Amino acid sequence: MSPLSVKSFIAIRLLLSLLTTFLDSRYEYAVLAVTGVTGGVVFSLAISVIVHPSLLSQIVLSSIITSILTLLVHLPLERFQRPSLRLAACSTGSSDWSYR
Repeated sequence: MSPLSVKSFIAIRLLLSLLTTFLDSRYEYAVLAVTGVTGGVVFSLAISVIVHPSLLSQIVLSSIITSILTLLVHLPLERFQRPSLRLAACSTGSSDWSYR
């Protein structure tokens, strides 16, 4: 498999950025889904770096944490949604997350 060239990488990155920008600006659940998934993946990778589990354990840990965090972000209950949304957003590097 050959690596991407610089031009094709920039084109793919730009198209995906535009797509998620338009979806996230229009639909609230798209924002929650993207935040939940990216926050869950980054948080599980941070735990994997600290603990150093085997590859299979990393895959299982990533899938479980990403699923749970995405589910908690989508719950319509304020008690669960805000803390999990803040955890997901802060895991991805957002220092100030204000929602609604």
